[in-house]
Amino acid sequence: MSYTWMGGTSTNWGDGTNWLKDGISTSYPPSSGDTVEINSDNNPVITLSAGNNGWVQSGTLNIIGSGTVTFDGGASSTNNFGAVNLSDGATLKLGPVRS
Repeated sequence: MSYTWMGGTSTNWGDGTNWLKDGISTSYPPSSGDTVEINSDNNPVITLSAGNNGWVQSGTLNIIGSGTVTFDGGASSTNNFGAVNLSDGATLKLGPVRS
């Protein structure tokens, strides 16, 4: 499956209403093996929560645009992760976010 981050409902990765699945609104976040695309142009901060679909395992994360995507939170995993692809000019920041 292919998921696109829309945000808007909240900053929580595990909130399915923040996502489009294959271009259609969904109520489920990405899961293991899915492909995820996040546009960095609006500099989104995305909250990762342990135990709540906090990260895609063994999938592909594509960050497009020329801004910064920040992952904030304490999710962790002992499982393997797939590819992380950044477009030219995009930045990935692993938090926590400091005020």
